[in-house]
Amino acid sequence: MMTVLPADHFIPDNDTFIQCLKQCEETATHEGGFVMIGIKPTSPETGYGYIHVGDALMDRGP
Repeated sequence: MMTVLPADHFIPDNDTFIQCLKQCEETATHEGGFVMIGIKPTSPETGYGYIHVGDALMDRGP
């Protein structure tokens, strides 16, 4: 199990982020495979790529 954060991040709500990581760990452990998290973009930016969104495991909203 590993978490990859390939950029500098500012995460203002640490408790929610930790809860999200725990949910990802649980899902990866029980379901197997790869879990990805992201944020809703505020504008297009091809330099970061795009995530094709499927069913939400946990939706925290904006």
